[in-house]
Amino acid sequence: MEDKNRIDEINNFLKFDKLPVSFRLLFLVTVTCLSVGFVFNLTQIWESHSGEGGIFGLSAESIRMQYYGKRDSSILESKLKTTMGGFATDAEKETIIKWIRSGADEAKYNSEIKPITEKNCMVCHGQESFRPLIGYKEIKEVTNINNGMGFKTLVRVSHIHFNGMTFLFFVSGLITCFARIGSKKLKWVKWIVIIAPMIAMFCDIMSWNLAREYENGVYIVIVSGAVMTAAFFTQMSISAYQIIRSFFI
Repeated sequence: MEDKNRIDEINNFLKFDKLPVSFRLLFLVTVTCLSVGFVFNLTQIWESHSGEGGIFGLSAESIRMQYYGKRDSSILESKLKTTMGGFATDAEKETIIKWIRSGADEAKYNSEIKPITEKNCMVCHGQESFRPLIGYKEIKEVTNINNGMGFKTLVRVSHIHFNGMTFLFFVSGLITCFARIGSKKLKWVKWIVIIAPMIAMFCDIMSWNLAREYENGVYIVIVSGAVMTAAFFTQMSISAYQIIRSFFI
């Protein structure tokens, strides 16, 4: 009984309203920075994938294009019809698509396609870019069938997200540990709030591999991503509210 009372005293002390002001200020600023950073992350996802399926905004089709691809056309043709369509005139896009469908030979590339890509594409696809399109060899690679994200790219992106987001959700979960959530009989509610973002993140990243192989795997990506986002902002909202409230108690 004595040990249980001591544990209850420790748990009661590890709450926002019992912490020194310096800790609460640090946590509040951290919560704010993490939340703003996550909003920028969502904005980046919107800017990168909005319209990829030919539909405005994020959709199942735009996310499917990212992982599964569009296996009835080439990568370049898919991009010209969606996110990259605004960087060339209709006549230029038609010229490139006809060249792709006719076999994408080098002679025609030099005479007709190269001037178009040099004028419109080098700002984003120059020598130092993530996908340089500076010559026939590089252009030829993106005239292949669009099979979505390659395995090497998927592994690289997955390990970056696993490492970065695990740290992010560890920090957000650690801060949330100081919040008052549920009652003594409903401790599991707090446990769920603390671990939910990390569990959803794990499911989200692992589902990328599924979505790459199976067309309908995209729906697992959408659901797990939505749960991860909702769970993270639930943590941040509860923590921010209780920290601010603690200054007026």
